[in-house]
Amino acid sequence: MAQSPFADYLARFDAGDAIFTVGEEGQTLFVIQSGVIDLVAKDGEEVLSTLEKGDFFGEMSLLEGTPRTYSAVARQDAETIEIGAALFDRMIRSNIELAVRMLRKLSFRLAQAESRLSTAQRPPLAADRGVAEPPEAVRPEDPPQVLDDAPPPTQKKGANAETAPAGQGTACLIHLEGSEVFLLQGTRVHVGRFDPVTGIRPEVDLTLLDLKRSVSRRHAILSLDDEGYTISEEVGALNGTEVNGDQVNPGAQVRIRHGDDVAFGGVILRFQTTTP
Repeated sequence: MAQSPFADYLARFDAGDAIFTVGEEGQTLFVIQSGVIDLVAKDGEEVLSTLEKGDFFGEMSLLEGTPRTYSAVARQDAETIEIGAALFDRMIRSNIELAVRMLRKLSFRLAQAESRLSTAQRPPLAADRGVAEPPEAVRPEDPPQVLDDAPPPTQKKGANAETAPAGQGTACLIHLEGSEVFLLQGTRVHVGRFDPVTGIRPEVDLTLLDLKRSVSRRHAILSLDDEGYTISEEVGALNGTEVNGDQVNPGAQVRIRHGDDVAFGGVILRFQTTTP
C-alpha cells in the first residue's frame, strides 16, 4: 500500500492530551484524521467546539502568527496532520478547491458565532412586569448528525421523473448508465459531493457516481426562473461543467432545456422535464 504523502506530518494523541494550550505560540494548523478534539476556552471549562474527522483548527496562528486563543484537547484518541506555512502554501497552490472549502468553513463558523452573540444580547423576558412566559414549545426531534463517512442518500431509480404536484411540472437529472434520478426541487439546487469539512451535502449529491472524484464538493448551481432552469459553476470548481459538450464559463448562466446532457466533471447527467 502506498504511503500517505502526509505520513511525515501525522501526529497521534491519546484521550486527554493537549494538542496545544491557550497563549502558546504556534504557526501551524491541524486537520483531524481520526478521533474527536475539543476546543476549550481560556477558563479551561467551556467547550467552544467539538471537532471530528475532516475538521481543521489552529488556522489563526498559521495565517496571522498570533498565539493560540483557545486550547485543543483530545476527547478521544486522535490523529492529526500538522500543517506549517510551507506545506500550506503548496497545498493551496495545487488545489484551489481546498482554499474555497476553508473559506466556506470559516464563513460558517463566523455565522454561528454571530448567531450566538445575537442570542446572548437578546434581553430576557421581564417576569416582574407580569408578562406570562409562553408555554414551552414542543421541540422537534433532533436532526440526524451527518457523519464524515456517511454515504449519500439512495437516489430514486427509474427512467421517468416522479409525479408532479397538481398544476406543476417537474425537472430532474438522470444518470443514464445507472438510471439514478435526481428530482430538482426549489429555486436553487446545488450539485456536488458531500463535504466532510463543512458538513454540507448538496441537493444533487454525486458522491456514489463520482468514483474518480472529478466532481468538486460544490460544483454547480441550477437556478429556476420563469423560463426554466439555468446552470452556473461554483467558485473554485475543478474539471469544468459542460452542456452538450460546450463549456460553462465561470460566472456565466447557461440555459438548459429538456434532453440536454450536462457533464459535471466526469459525471454526465441528462436534464429532463415533464409538463403538468
